[in-house]
Amino acid sequence: MSVIEKVKFVKGLAPAADRWNTDPATDIVSLALHKKAVFIVHQAGGTTGKATLTVEACDDVSASATTAIPFAYSVGGDGSGAGGDATGTLTQATAAGFDTTAGSDRLYIIEVDADTLPEGKPYLRLVCTEAVDDPVTGAVEIALFGGRYTGQSLDSAIA
Repeated sequence: MSVIEKVKFVKGLAPAADRWNTDPATDIVSLALHKKAVFIVHQAGGTTGKATLTVEACDDVSASATTAIPFAYSVGGDGSGAGGDATGTLTQATAAGFDTTAGSDRLYIIEVDADTLPEGKPYLRLVCTEAVDDPVTGAVEIALFGGRYTGQSLDSAIA
């Protein structure tokens, strides 16, 4: 079975030249049929711009009731050359999240286990709050792992 048949990939936030402007949140995904969500945040360029990244558990796809939750993350090396693919130590973030690094080209890998979500909140999103207002190019992708059902055509996770 291929990776595409085992992992559900979801567009979180499309690439944009001023990605953190307006404090965007990703699409809300359901972990009802998956064991783990991984947000892959790519921030490139900019000089002083950065965002505070937090994860929210939601009661439904409209986010009518949300709760910020703790999560694990790792920060990739600066740039795309040697060492740019190195990831740092897995770090536990509180519900307050963490800030990205200004003026760097980095990947931020954020991981959430479904069994850590609060009761009645099986949905999840990443919130990117602009911490320093200066345009930063960026995008967010989401990968869902440990699906209850696998195969060529995985069900939608964004309803």
